[in-house]
Amino acid sequence: MAPAAATADSIMTLEETCIMCPRRGPNDAQNVWMRDCQRLDWKNHKILCASFSEARPSTAGVDVHAHRRALFFPDGDQPPRFTWLAVSKNPQTAGESFNKEAYFRRGGHDSASTNHNSIQARDIHREQYETLWFTSKRYAANQAPNVAVRSFTRAGACAQHFRGPILVTRWVASQHRAIDVRDVRTAPGEYRDIDMRDVRKAADYLSSAYRRGGQDPDLDSVRVPVGIVVCPRTFVRSPVGYFIVNGCDSIFQAEGSGLANLLGLPMTVRPWYAHPTGSEDLRNQTAMLLMRDITSVKVSTRTSTPGSGDGDFLRGMEGSYCGEQGFASTPQTWTGNKIGDVLVARADGLPLLSLHLEALCLYVSTKVEPRLAQAVSGLTGRAVVLSREQVLGTITKADFLAFFEELRAQRAPTDPRWRLFPTPYSMTREFIESPRATAEEMYNDQRTMGHLQTSDD
Repeated sequence: MAPAAATADSIMTLEETCIMCPRRGPNDAQNVWMRDCQRLDWKNHKILCASFSEARPSTAGVDVHAHRRALFFPDGDQPPRFTWLAVSKNPQTAGESFNKEAYFRRGGHDSASTNHNSIQARDIHREQYETLWFTSKRYAANQAPNVAVRSFTRAGACAQHFRGPILVTRWVASQHRAIDVRDVRTAPGEYRDIDMRDVRKAADYLSSAYRRGGQDPDLDSVRVPVGIVVCPRTFVRSPVGYFIVNGCDSIFQAEGSGLANLLGLPMTVRPWYAHPTGSEDLRNQTAMLLMRDITSVKVSTRTSTPGSGDGDFLRGMEGSYCGEQGFASTPQTWTGNKIGDVLVARADGLPLLSLHLEALCLYVSTKVEPRLAQAVSGLTGRAVVLSREQVLGTITKADFLAFFEELRAQRAPTDPRWRLFPTPYSMTREFIESPRATAEEMYNDQRTMGHLQTSDD
């Protein structure tokens, strides 16, 4: 069965899309891309499946307004589970609250929130003023790392901030009180039940939060080979290369490539060095293609800065990943002439080999870009891209693997790496450890040459 097509008057909701990507389609066993996405999500899904079926407690005879499902990570290595919050309601503000001491005891707590998934390059709220809140124990630096949190992330790594118990809740601020996003923290509102879609959001947030480039004792010693997409004005021999970063580098909190995510190879991208001044044109066309907007459902004539709220896209999709001209275009932040070279990292923590990055860039430029261009050909104003689902349904792991093997056959006679290296999906433990064994030496050589990490700023 083919994915459901957009209609001329449709506005897609988040619930209509896949948990792992912005494609829309039926839960059909013949849907190849959906099976791939389900496999990626299975690790976390199976951990929580049992607790998801626990019945909602009754409010009869107790001083409780309602029970809302939340996601709870206990201390240490205890596995996460769903839990029911006993919620009370303030009769004057109509806002809901719960007793946080039941989870964090005395000593206070800290909270952070998000309504965006940078790895998937899309917003994650289903209602206008919805956020996911992450509440943790205050002054938890001396507590043991929350091992369950780390194992829940794609790469098995997260910032040292996540220690002690952590509670994840879904909160919707009252719209009549939340004038804009800045008021969401203080406006009254209601809790909603967490579901498996929110679990994926939480897992990806925990992968990237607080990894802004600052020193982090839990991640500073980690070495990760990442790729470089070189600006045409700066490369001499090869358009791609590799670099070694530590686990603190801000690339792990950078925006993701929606196209790479469709292929089951989630990657984040950031400029290597800033070029704020000078007259030289340092546009990076390859990076622009990697960052194409595949989340929007319409084209647009918008000329304002992304994030300004031209809201008739997929609900909530007005973030920095939203293309200047809607679907199949590139966000304004990536079209400037000062981008220069960019770093690309796998969000799953595996080494990104230059050969794999080269294949991805060629696949996007020669196979994907013509399909996207055809999908928006002739569309003007704010027209719905009727072939969106059909096009996104062709950008799959199987399609990329077929391209990769064709490229291998062409390159292998003159480049032995293509005969020896595995595909991006079949990196064995032995092969992964090989680049890691030399990563420390390369990392030190880079520092000697003056190439600093964002954690050195």
